[in-house]
Amino acid sequence: MSMVYGKYLVAGRDFQWRQFLQNYLVFIGHFTFLAVLSHLDARRRLAWENSLREMEARLKEERLRKEFQYSALSLPVPSHLLVNVFQSWHNQLYEYDLPMKDQLLEMYELIRFFMISCLPESPRTISLAREIEVCQQYQRIQEQLEGRPMYIDWRVSGNIHGVVIPPTSLLTLLMNVFKHGDVFCQSSPVRIRVDVEKNAYLVRMENALPLHKSSFASHGLGLANLKQRLDFVFKDRASLSFGTFQQTFKVELKITDI
Repeated sequence: MSMVYGKYLVAGRDFQWRQFLQNYLVFIGHFTFLAVLSHLDARRRLAWENSLREMEARLKEERLRKEFQYSALSLPVPSHLLVNVFQSWHNQLYEYDLPMKDQLLEMYELIRFFMISCLPESPRTISLAREIEVCQQYQRIQEQLEGRPMYIDWRVSGNIHGVVIPPTSLLTLLMNVFKHGDVFCQSSPVRIRVDVEKNAYLVRMENALPLHKSSFASHGLGLANLKQRLDFVFKDRASLSFGTFQQTFKVELKITDI
C-alpha cells in the first residue's frame, strides 16, 4: 500500500488515469529539478575550470614576459663590448694612415645595425633601400678582408625607398651566398635582382655552387628563421622559395599587397 497526495492506493484496484498522471507529473518534476541542478553545477564547474586555465595562462605569460625582458636586457651587453673594442682600436690607429681604420668604422656600423635590429623595441621593418645599403656595405668589408675582387651583380629597379622589409632579411640571404657559394667566379657571378612594382616587390638571388664543398656546415636555420620572420610580419603576403637547379642555388623572396 502507498500514499499519493494523502490518499491510499491499494493493490488490486482498477487502473486510474488521474492517479497515473499525478505520479507521472511528480516523477517528471523531480527529474527536471535534478537535471536543472546538474546543469547549473556543470556550468559552475566549467566556469571555474576556465577561470583556472585563464589564471594559469596569465601566470605563464607573465613568466615568459619577465624571461624575455631579462634576455632583452642582457642582449646588448656583448654587442656593446664589441663596439667598445672597435672604438678602442680605431682610436689607437687614429694617427696612422692605414686602410684598417676605414674597415673598423664600417665593421662598427654593421655591428651597430645588427645590435639595433635585435632590440625588442626596434621597428619590425626598415626601408628596402636601407637593407640594400647594409648588404653592399657587408660586401665591401668582405672584399677588403679577402683582398681580391668579388663578382656580385646588383640590379635594382623601382622605388626601394617606398617599401619595407624585416631588418637583416637580405643580409641573411647574402651571407648565405658568402658561406656556401662562389663569389670569386668571374664567369658565373652572383646575381641579385630587386624589382619593386606597384603592389609587390621581388628579390632574386642566384649563385653558382663551388667546385669544392664548402667548409661551413649547412644547418638550414638561417633561411628557416627568415621565413618565420617574414610570416610574422607579412603573414600570407610573403613567400620565400629556394633550391638548387643545375649547379645553381636560387632564392626568391616575394612580398605582395604592399
